[in-house]
Amino acid sequence: MVAGAGDGTGGERALVDLLAQSISSGSFRAKLVAAFVGSAGANLCFLLLPLQIPLVVSALDDPNSSSNKDLLRGCARMVGLYLFRVVLGHGGRHLLNEVGEEALLGIQQRLFSAAQRLKVESFELEFGLGKILPLLEHDAPAIRDVLTINLERVVMGSFYVCGGIYLCLAISKFLSLVVFAAVVPIAASSMLLKRVSERFGRRLSDRRSRLAERSRLVLGSTRLVRSHACEELELARYKELGREYAAEASAQSVFMSACKGGSGLTHSFALMAIIFFGVRKASASDGLRSGELVALVNIVVEIGKHLDMAVNNYLLLSTAAGKALKCQEVLQAAKAADSSGGSDAPGPICSLEPASTSSGPVLELRRCTYAYDDGEGKTKGVREISFSCAPGELLCLVGPSGCGKSTALDLVSKFRPCQGGQVLIHGRDLAAVPDGVCRSWVSWVGQSSAIVPGTVRENIAYGLPLATDEDVMEAVRLSSCDDFIDEKVLDQTFDEGTGFNLSGGQRARVAIARGLLKVLKGSASVLLLDEVTANLDPLSEASLLSGIRKVTKRHRVATLFVTHRISNAKIADKVLVVKSGAVIERGTHDQLCDMEGGVYQKLLAASDSF
Repeated sequence: MVAGAGDGTGGERALVDLLAQSISSGSFRAKLVAAFVGSAGANLCFLLLPLQIPLVVSALDDPNSSSNKDLLRGCARMVGLYLFRVVLGHGGRHLLNEVGEEALLGIQQRLFSAAQRLKVESFELEFGLGKILPLLEHDAPAIRDVLTINLERVVMGSFYVCGGIYLCLAISKFLSLVVFAAVVPIAASSMLLKRVSERFGRRLSDRRSRLAERSRLVLGSTRLVRSHACEELELARYKELGREYAAEASAQSVFMSACKGGSGLTHSFALMAIIFFGVRKASASDGLRSGELVALVNIVVEIGKHLDMAVNNYLLLSTAAGKALKCQEVLQAAKAADSSGGSDAPGPICSLEPASTSSGPVLELRRCTYAYDDGEGKTKGVREISFSCAPGELLCLVGPSGCGKSTALDLVSKFRPCQGGQVLIHGRDLAAVPDGVCRSWVSWVGQSSAIVPGTVRENIAYGLPLATDEDVMEAVRLSSCDDFIDEKVLDQTFDEGTGFNLSGGQRARVAIARGLLKVLKGSASVLLLDEVTANLDPLSEASLLSGIRKVTKRHRVATLFVTHRISNAKIADKVLVVKSGAVIERGTHDQLCDMEGGVYQKLLAASDSF
């Protein structure tokens, strides 16, 4: 939670910090100042317009040659003021829009960067796409509007109100007191109501995040939803979340309407009082002239409009402050990761030297523990797990689902922090190694075969800009992708996020090619493969396993291979059987097959029965 989130100033500080850091360059700050000067000039011109009314009205009341000149002079002044107002106002608006777009880009870039610097555990368990994407798509533009719309209207509205009261004082001190008596309670009430508005902003952002998360999950699982005929069920759930969001938005609308109505009612009473007392004073021998009364009424009407605009936008500022607090939570979490060394990126992977050339095991886990709640009240993970993997050794992890195999790989790649024990690569404790450097030593291929937007070459050589086409094609051959990828298609693009024209097995092989290339041309000395053959046909699987073993032996890397197919374990130099987060059996495939009553033997018998 962001410091200060519980008080009214926390959101304001977060809002100011976000805007200040997003337009930190001198040129954009100069544009911001110029924009506000232009807007102030436009409002000043608009404020001076009513002062020309007495001159025009007096010329109409007493038509003669002198009054005609006064009429022309008054009209010319009004035209000139209108022209200046248009030039200054639109010029200021243009500059303000430029600054606003820069601010939006700056905020989105900071959030995007922060999301990538978060600890993987923090990103997946605390934030996730359902919270990050609404910040980028909805909350950041709302904060941008603070600069381009809300703040400008608050400042300029307040400027006009103050200037209008000053002009009223010049025309009639008594009637200006009536205006002042209306302005003070409106301004004071808006100050008191801003905390309520800030809470509305946070709640609306939370509701939107839930709606976005539901949309992402359901639309991303279209085949699952339709195969189970759950379209109506998911629509009903989506509608329920939509109703919750609409109810919150409606409550905010009622709140804003009540504030606006109260402000308008107070202003209307003030206007009626001014007209009533003004007419009485105008009828007296020493009272106001008709032109002055018309000017005064005009000024008061505009004071009401600008005051209403300032109050409403001030409350919207508070709403945006609540959204800024949510953005600040992500930024501060990333800052905490930075300070702990958790996001110290090493730069291009291919520019790093290998982790070490020392003798002994490449990878070693010593009594490692990591536990987490699976959301159903059960604790999962690994407990005091220990094993080592020598250079050129292929280690296979097998066991029931949820036993901790993937968690062990997460500890090596530092996707999860080791809660007890040590993970070492070439004798170096990874707890003392920055995450980015550690990951340059590890090549990881996960269960989901991600395809990034871009060409075939960019997908396979991801993070390896110096890899040549020959390097890419070597990885293609070793991963058995050469039946659908050759040098002619390296510049073809995949459809964003979907892997255009690729089957599940082909996507998996592209992901494996990416992982193998990091070993071939990067600095990785550990290869982690998590259920990578699940979508492959037997022929592709056999060819791929042969390629993995070849890379392991030729490049002397430590390979950790998680699989549910016991037949795949035959290629391993050593097999670890994991159950309930602990290694309960270890040995070669043949040794474990001879272990009577063992878990491995039971798993093998179960797989052979089909």
